[in-house]
Amino acid sequence: RQVEPERVVQQNMLSKQALRLQIRLFAFIAETLSVFRSFYYSYLNRGAHPPFPGDLQISTAWLTTTLRSKSLIDQDVTVLTATLKPLGAVSGLVGYLQKVELTYDKPSATLNNPPSLVLKTTHPRLSSRIMSISTGAGREALFYNSPLTLSLPRGLVPQIVYSYASQWRGEYLVLMEDLSTATPFNLVFGNQCWGVKEPINPARDPLVELERAFESSAKIHAAFWKDQSLLKHKWLKACGWQCGEDRVLWECSVDHSRNAWEYGKSNFKSILSPKIISIMDESFKRASWEELQKHLKDPSVPWTLCHGDFHPGNCLVDGERLIMVDWSEVGIWEPTADLGQTMISDVKPEIFKAHGKELVTKYWNQLVRSGVDPSEYPFERCWQDYCRAGVERWIWFLSILVTFPVPEVWLKYLHDQMIAFIEAHGDRPFYQIKPVGTLIG
Repeated sequence: RQVEPERVVQQNMLSKQALRLQIRLFAFIAETLSVFRSFYYSYLNRGAHPPFPGDLQISTAWLTTTLRSKSLIDQDVTVLTATLKPLGAVSGLVGYLQKVELTYDKPSATLNNPPSLVLKTTHPRLSSRIMSISTGAGREALFYNSPLTLSLPRGLVPQIVYSYASQWRGEYLVLMEDLSTATPFNLVFGNQCWGVKEPINPARDPLVELERAFESSAKIHAAFWKDQSLLKHKWLKACGWQCGEDRVLWECSVDHSRNAWEYGKSNFKSILSPKIISIMDESFKRASWEELQKHLKDPSVPWTLCHGDFHPGNCLVDGERLIMVDWSEVGIWEPTADLGQTMISDVKPEIFKAHGKELVTKYWNQLVRSGVDPSEYPFERCWQDYCRAGVERWIWFLSILVTFPVPEVWLKYLHDQMIAFIEAHGDRPFYQIKPVGTLIG
């Protein structure tokens, strides 16, 4: 790689500092405005209005109108109460979940009044706004509001009652169907790290469920295969990178990941093997915007709409229905990164070693049945991409996870999963870092 002139390097550093300052400024302004908004709706306008992040209650008048418009209750049914309750310990970096328990004045004559809904929203604090603006977490709500969901297989995303997002404010809110009775997909594989408290009933064959997940992914990927219209949705993750834009954002994210890795490497020496340290070090050493753009401009590289955080914890099974949740990383990327991420996250090495090629074959066959040209994307290329792309995504994940207060047993499990996958799929000395979460630091 050629060394950039000193002046250009200084300009990039100033641009990165300006981006960090801009994010914090937006978050501060948004937090201030939210105080005035809360006062307005609490004291000056108590009429029907949609909820906002941080609200302690939801307008029953607004809920009644919204549920009627979605044909979830009859037109003569009224919501009497809407009680917000924490949904267990379900919370993320930016958002958290609450159950909304509902009561009505009477049952619907033709419909089943939903007894509860789930509310997903950003934490009402400044640090969460900064994180949300940085990561673009609001894209999940924007995705649910977009026409992109109309091209997905029916039932694959949750039924959305209402969604709202403001990227510059760093806030979002999604009101959706309650899926708390569905089975988390990772339990199908035995939840290797933590175990399963109670056997799944009815029992499910992990290989059959993986086939279903891979084929469902193929239908999504085929529907948007190199679809230029995706580039109009600037909120999609990696859209700017695909267009040669947002270099500072990508470089800031890589810098943050590299620094995180250096911190984690020194604190978890007993867990990290020399091999994974060597792979991670060399991968970060070679990471560059120029290499990323060279890869993305290669016409043989496939790209499409991807879930972006496709691990079994973000999938649910409810009868014969497979539901993909948490679309906060939805974007434009190489499709096989989703598949590789799933395997490394939760699938036992003996399964992906023995059945990986079989599963990718089923995925590729579904791509072809759904309209992807096999001469443009032959199976051999699909397999090569699968062996590489998931590891590239996981290099970023591992670099960030080592900075969080997570149990060492979990880090050890993920480390071992990565090593097993790498050794079974080419055993490369390094990988090109491309997909990164936009944590700025």
